[in-house]
Amino acid sequence: MTLLELAFAMPILLVAISLFSSALVAMFEQREISRERFLASEAVRSEFERMRNEEIGDVYALFNEDPEDDLLGPGTAPGSRFDVFGLDPLADAPDGLAGEVLLPYVNVAEPGMPPVWELREDMEWESLGMPRDLNRDNVVDAVDHSEDYVLLPVEARVEWVGRFGRKELRMYTLLTGYSMDP
Repeated sequence: MTLLELAFAMPILLVAISLFSSALVAMFEQREISRERFLASEAVRSEFERMRNEEIGDVYALFNEDPEDDLLGPGTAPGSRFDVFGLDPLADAPDGLAGEVLLPYVNVAEPGMPPVWELREDMEWESLGMPRDLNRDNVVDAVDHSEDYVLLPVEARVEWVGRFGRKELRMYTLLTGYSMDP
């Protein structure tokens, strides 16, 4: 090989090596991102299944953020936060947990007063399909339906610090109560 051929071949070889190493690094980054998203989505699916294993009428009390309405006494229900094994929650995550269940409820208490939570049909929440008739009475109203809902739209969100920065995953489901009455 002559010196002139070598002078032409070296830049081409360097470009090829550079492209190959860039592709290799990108592949490893994508692999890690996929692993993190898999862990987050599996945690959300598990939380949704946990909710489906409960009676529909109990889900709101079990998975909202209000510990005062827990079925077996204050602080006994799973609540709205959940752990995601293998992911680091954000530094400011409540209770140090990366996962959160979001339900269509609102605090109706006066400012400065303890919270009073209501499950509402009239909320504007497009990703949950709200407003929506939660008790199937063919009326969307502005009253608390925590005792008579038969549909419950749910959003689950996981926020974590991944290897390549802050990440977030959101998933949605609709829980439905089925009647066995003819």
